[in-house]
Amino acid sequence: MPWRRQGGEATGGQDHASDHTRKCSASLPLETIIRDPAQNIQLKSGDVITAIYKPLSFTVLGATGKNEEMAFEVQGISLAQAMARAGGLDDTRADAKAIFIFRFEDKDALQWKNPPTTTPEGKVPVIYQVDLKDPGSFFVAQGFPMDDKDVMYISNSPGAEVNKFISIMVNASAPLVDAAILKQSGL
Repeated sequence: MPWRRQGGEATGGQDHASDHTRKCSASLPLETIIRDPAQNIQLKSGDVITAIYKPLSFTVLGATGKNEEMAFEVQGISLAQAMARAGGLDDTRADAKAIFIFRFEDKDALQWKNPPTTTPEGKVPVIYQVDLKDPGSFFVAQGFPMDDKDVMYISNSPGAEVNKFISIMVNASAPLVDAAILKQSGL
């Protein structure tokens, strides 16, 4: 069955199609329906298909070029691409050893030593860490897929806090230095 949404062709992971047939209803990402022919069901008279636009996004926080929620068009954006869209790591503030991805995973997505605590939806909060001081981590970042609603956090480096303190002290003392100079010059 051809799937289209008003306004043009469907755009992969952003559109969900719902089929309401004879007392049952199902909803799948349009990308799944296109990729898996078994999900592309035959329509019958009276079926109602609804295409819903659900933007995919991740949130970027911390020592990056920009802190914001960022939309992405299709599933499959990597951590490396996400960092690039966020403007990269701020050279003066970022700790390249402390890039974190916060995500809610399905309980069965990982192997657990002990049964994990889950949310009411059956999800497990997981924190992934990447150390970009290790060159091999760039391969990991290229292969690590970002999921809808992920939060990427780049920590400040320890030196950034010291620089922030020094900047505050310099700015706070500047008027005193200016006053002393004016007093010495007799103005």
